[in-house]
Parts: sequence; structure tokens; C-alpha cells
Amino acid sequence: MEQGAKLNSVMIESLKGVETIKANALEEERLEQIENSYIDAVKTGFKEGVLSNTQQTISGLIGTIINIVMLWVGALSVMNGEITLGALMTFTSMAGFFMDPVGRLVGLQLQIQESQIAMKRLSEIYDTESEQLTKKAKDIDLNKDIKLEEVTFRYGSRSPVISDLNLDIKANSKVAIVGQSGSGKTTLAKLILGLWTVESGKVSIGNTEVSDIDYSYLRQNISYVNQNIELFSGSIKENIQMVNRDSTQEKIQNALKIAHCDFVSKLPGGIENFLEEAGANLSGGERQRLAIARALVKDSKIIVLDEATSNLDFVTEQIIYRNLFRSNFTQTMIFIAHRLSSIRYCDKIIVMDKGKLVEEGKHDELLLKKGHYYKLWQSQNNDIMSDYLLDQNNEGEEVIYE
Repeated sequence: MEQGAKLNSVMIESLKGVETIKANALEEERLEQIENSYIDAVKTGFKEGVLSNTQQTISGLIGTIINIVMLWVGALSVMNGEITLGALMTFTSMAGFFMDPVGRLVGLQLQIQESQIAMKRLSEIYDTESEQLTKKAKDIDLNKDIKLEEVTFRYGSRSPVISDLNLDIKANSKVAIVGQSGSGKTTLAKLILGLWTVESGKVSIGNTEVSDIDYSYLRQNISYVNQNIELFSGSIKENIQMVNRDSTQEKIQNALKIAHCDFVSKLPGGIENFLEEAGANLSGGERQRLAIARALVKDSKIIVLDEATSNLDFVTEQIIYRNLFRSNFTQTMIFIAHRLSSIRYCDKIIVMDKGKLVEEGKHDELLLKKGHYYKLWQSQNNDIMSDYLLDQNNEGEEVIYE
């Protein structure tokens, strides 16, 4: 059973990662791994079959020997007049009723072993602590300020990812969190969502700590879009409407417009166009735009976009951010972005570095400080200029470097 489970895992993993396998020419290596897992499963199955047959053979042989011995002894007893023939026949019949269950018990050994493996796996699931053990607050107003006080968080026994963080996010404001990779941006967003629990300190919305809010209620009122977009088999409309069954056609169309989903109208079925599993018949950028539209339809109090436009080109990303800033949405919006040009009009920009808040303020204010944000801004602008100069050089034009 265990080998069969490993084979299934390898097969599912290979099917999900088929594009990566093909792109890196790993077909033979992966096929060999699948074959090895299959051979291991077959060998294990063969051993189980041999053991089962051996047990059944031995059990049958023992039963036959016992029957022969009983008949032999019984026949001698009948001939010696110790018992009657009827008594022998009765005893032999009763012995058969006893031997059959014993034989079946011997055959249960393999089933018991398989059950133990299954029970071990189920126990791991049942022993996992429930995310929410007690009743918590519901029906509270989440359209309030978000506050983090002395928050520290770490993964397991590793060093803290977030250290002694203090932060205030005003209700209905548009806030950006920026920083280099690994600075703790996504971790911070997930702490606000209640997906992870702080090690120390507290995260509050209004006067209520996130840990005291019913998680289901909290997540119903927060829209979170990350880089890994999940779409489901069904129409585009079904995928968007799944977060808000009461959303009207007008509301969906408005969300699609803000998320710049102009490609939808060009599809054969429009908004009713069928999506394959995980939205495989759409590009990465198209999936991200649909996910943003879905978040806007949700009617949540807080919207978190975590690198939600990473697969989009510069122009499309700018259009979406412009639409978000100009729209009449009153939700608190938190943007985790890599391209700083997209979030320069936010009410506040939070700069993270190595799990700490190192700067915060508006775009122009941070540039004047010439600190971490200024360096990030300069780095991105220099990269853009380098790409431009390289393109010009490739076209054969003379480039002068000062």
C-alpha cells in the first residue's frame, strides 16, 4: 500500500509539472523515476501475493492434516467401540465450523498490516491541531485601521522573518509594501490575513485582534490575490462569481474592466467561455487579471494584491493600477509590488528589509530621504536605462556612455 501511494504521488507530481519537465528535457529522467516506482510497487505486490499464497497454503495444509488425524483417530475409536459412527460424523462436522474461521484469521494478517499503514496516515491528519478550536468574534466591522504591534514571526526554528514590527494602516487607504526578495513582504500580508499566527506581539483590525476573529468570517471579508492563481474548470463567469453569488452582470463587467480583462470579449463564448483545469487555456497574465477581477467582485473590506501583476507587461500593469486608484472602491488596499513605478501614487509606501520596517511615507518623501527606497528606485530605473541602451546598441546606433 505504501509503495502504491508513492507511485501515485510521483505520477501526479509528473502530470502537474509536465511543462517544466518538457522545457528542461527531463522526460527520460522522470520516466525512469516513474518506472522505478512502478517496479517497486510491483515487487511489493508480488511479495504480498507470495506471502498471502504461502499463508493460505500452510493454513489449508494444516487443516487437511488435522482432518486426516481426526478421521484416523475417530475411525479407530469407532472400531474399538469407544464412540459411535454418528458421534464421529457430528464431531467432524463441528470441527469444520471451527477450522474455517481460524483459516480466515490467518489470511487477515496482510489486511491488518495495510490497515495499520492507512490508520497511521489518517492519525497524522486527525492529530493536526485545528486552526480554530474556540468560537470567535463574528459580525464585527473590519473597515477599520490595521495595526501591528511588536510583531515577531518565524518559520519553525529558523531565525525570525519578521522582527519587532510596528505598523499602522489607515482604513480605506492604499498602501504598498516593497523591499527585496526575502524581506518579509508576503509574510506580513499572511499575518494580516490570519493565515499564520504571530510568535509574539499582536495584529489588530480596529480594536479586535486578528487571532480573536472567526477565521472564516475574516477571510470572507478579505480578498487575497497572490502569484499562484487558482482557476477551476467552468466558465469565466462561474470562476469570478464563486466568491460572491449575488454579484450582478453589471458588477462582473465592471470588475473585468478595472482588471483590464479586454481579452474576455474576444473569446468565442465571452464571459461564458469554458476554462480548462487551472485555466490552462489562458496565459499567465490573463489568469492574473481574472483573479484580480474576482477579488474586486468579492465586496471585501480589505484587498491584498501580493505580486498579483508579476506576469503582466509594464503597460497592462500600469493600466490596472491606474484603474484601481481612480475607481470608487472604498476598501483598504494593500499592494505588494516589485515594480515601484506602479505604486508611486499610494497613500503610504512601507519599505521592508530583513524582516524590519526601515522606511515609510509617500513616494516623493522617500526619494528625498535617499535611503532604502531611493536605492530600490534608482536600481530599477538604471535597469530600465541599461535595457534601453542595449536595445539601441543592438540596432547598430552609436551609444555614448558618460
